[in-house]
Amino acid sequence: MGDLPCGGIASAPANGAFLLKPHLYVIGAGLASAGERSYERAYTALRPKNSSGRQMANMGQKAVDRAELARLIRDTGIKMPQDVLEPLALYLEMLAGWNRAMNLVGFDAWQDIFVRLVADSFHLARFLDSLPLPDAPLTWDLGAGAGLPGIPLRMVWSRGDYHMVERREKRALFLSTALARLRLPRTHVCRGAVEDFFREQASCAHCILSRAFLPWRKLLDLTRAHLHEEGVLVILARAPEQEEPPAPWRCIAQHAYMADGKERWFRALCHGPAVCARGAGHGNG
Repeated sequence: MGDLPCGGIASAPANGAFLLKPHLYVIGAGLASAGERSYERAYTALRPKNSSGRQMANMGQKAVDRAELARLIRDTGIKMPQDVLEPLALYLEMLAGWNRAMNLVGFDAWQDIFVRLVADSFHLARFLDSLPLPDAPLTWDLGAGAGLPGIPLRMVWSRGDYHMVERREKRALFLSTALARLRLPRTHVCRGAVEDFFREQASCAHCILSRAFLPWRKLLDLTRAHLHEEGVLVILARAPEQEEPPAPWRCIAQHAYMADGKERWFRALCHGPAVCARGAGHGNG
């Protein structure tokens, strides 16, 4: 699998887990089948028990109707490669099944998960391509949760290395298992606090993503020292932000789109004058 730019680890052990500290480990995209089985065993130990004390017999996984999923994808208004359908269906099946045991997201039906949570990722891919990023950016997804927007995003936007940072053990466990199944290129999970993750990095990020991780002003303070001088901070929001960010931050792009019948927003901020000048042409729409 090669070196990972997280914690200075030189190689991956057989089970795919990079032990950095007791509170922080990294899982790469190319987990071996043995590693996947190890996480499934860990899930068996963690999953909830019923009233009689026996572990739940299964995760209640329900098959995703591929034809219905293809229709929902078309409804987003974004054209996607046909080969996205199968991995996306697999991810939705895994997420809906694990969600019944672990309450990872707020919706049970895979259709609701797609319309209300997953569709954002495809709009985000187009937004990221409109930004002044290098061809192979280093991207950090803070508070990655159950992989939204990260996992569906990486199915259609595979540029550079992408790190999903999640401190909650059950969600990181789900993410690592999903990546073991999906084999998304150059996509990794880092389990632990964001502050610990930042301390382990040798380079600054070209792109930092946040979806309901922190209020945006706190996010600026947290990320400024760790964002490349020509990098962008992208915030996923339910409403437009009317207030201008404090100097030296500037908003270089703000984009509105429709999902689940409601308007949602992306906002891209930078703190370096060079990237701000290049990004000045982007606007709403």
